[in-house]
Amino acid sequence: MSQELPAPTTEPTAKQLLMELPADQQVALQELGKGATITDAALAAGVDRRTVSRWIHHDPNFTVAYNAWCQELLDSGLGRALAMTDSALNTIANAIQNGHVNASLQVVKQLGVLRAAKPGSTDAGQIKRRQRRPQGPAREKAPRGRGQARPALRRKSREGRDRLDMGCGTQPR
Repeated sequence: MSQELPAPTTEPTAKQLLMELPADQQVALQELGKGATITDAALAAGVDRRTVSRWIHHDPNFTVAYNAWCQELLDSGLGRALAMTDSALNTIANAIQNGHVNASLQVVKQLGVLRAAKPGSTDAGQIKRRQRRPQGPAREKAPRGRGQARPALRRKSREGRDRLDMGCGTQPR
């Protein structure tokens, strides 16, 4: 009897998700991905800015495509940062070895070497209560609002135009 392995599940890429959207949403999402404002993305897509706002807040397919794009962007950046780690550490080591006091202080500060150790509790009752608490994952908090968190927020830029903050560490310009 042969045992079949389940097919690997892979999440669709941002490009695949983008291609599943209608043409006007594709244009708007590409513009937002380049850093455009909601207004500018709407103009490029040939729709009203309220339509793009509605897609952002109420169209799960649009939001999923944007979130996938954000994730790919973050993964790419993280990969690049990790690839530079060895070089960065060598640069810091060289700076310290050459007597750069600021580099030395920053390393010591970031590592927390100069922080005073905090002793544990001196209350036996408190220690016993902590030991009796069940171990495991913390209880999950219920989502806010009508059962789910908001996928995106609008903010006013310095110029007074709406900007999109989808919570992925980037904000369109």
